[in-house]
Amino acid sequence: MKTIHGPIFSEKKYLNEPLLEIFFSFLEGNLTLNDIFTNMGFKIWKNCRGLKGELIGGNLFVLNNLIGTEYEPDWRNKILFIESVGLSKEIVISMIVHLKQIGIFDKLNGLIIGNLGYPEDSLGIILNILKDFKGFILKTEKIGHVNNNLPIIIGETIEWNGKQLIF
Repeated sequence: MKTIHGPIFSEKKYLNEPLLEIFFSFLEGNLTLNDIFTNMGFKIWKNCRGLKGELIGGNLFVLNNLIGTEYEPDWRNKILFIESVGLSKEIVISMIVHLKQIGIFDKLNGLIIGNLGYPEDSLGIILNILKDFKGFILKTEKIGHVNNNLPIIIGETIEWNGKQLIF
């Protein structure tokens, strides 16, 4: 089932007028997923053009807990996005290592790293862990758990053309 990953309305302190305007314009059909992607400000960490897949993902802690259950996603040819809040960078890195050790990154076409809850200074460690990853890797601070969380559609097929994500 397709669903929206976006602002958390119970966290009112993170809702601001520009974010609400974007969210409701998206719901009303005045903004497309392509418009949202344009506003993401992606940093390209690894570029492999022409890869597409269904967008899956969400909170890294929750995803990690789904592994081995009936709710674990089918990772094959998907584009995974991850975000986190409240975890130390050591725990986040440990979870990414775990995903690599069980072969999830061997199945994915792309990875979008959202806000992980700490500055980007240690993200080089993540790139080193994923140095053999065959897909593309993008980074944005506009997918997260609380603040500045632009809406995206989980379950939608998207493509990375080497310069931008397209719906």
